[in-house]
Amino acid sequence: MKIRHSGIVVSNFPKAIHFYCEILGFHIIKQNIESSPWIDEIFQKDGMEITTIKFEEGLELIVIKKFRPIKWIEFKLYDVGISHISFTTKNLEQLYDKLKEAQIPYLSSIKNNRDETIKVFFCQDYDGNYLEFVEET
Repeated sequence: MKIRHSGIVVSNFPKAIHFYCEILGFHIIKQNIESSPWIDEIFQKDGMEITTIKFEEGLELIVIKKFRPIKWIEFKLYDVGISHISFTTKNLEQLYDKLKEAQIPYLSSIKNNRDETIKVFFCQDYDGNYLEFVEET
């Protein structure tokens, strides 16, 4: 078994596309508008209409069309639940500078792990989801 993708509900479609495509450089492979009893069952709400945007990088954004999503309660990386999604990159410093220039609300500094086999930093997307970026050294 392996992870197929990670799905994130976003509150602002244009802002999310800007972040994931223009800033991070993700590539959209599929976009669908979905509405069916199956979608209602999965989301446990009648009359759901969603747009899904799937990226080559293993992420799926979900935009709720008919209902306003409840804002996620602010959480910390150490709270119970899904804490972050991690991506491997080959140009960590370049990505870091791009995120810093874009004035992303939370951006940690770049750190090496204890045995200096990786460099890593964390940030949050515009909806507060934690993302980790790793470069193997």
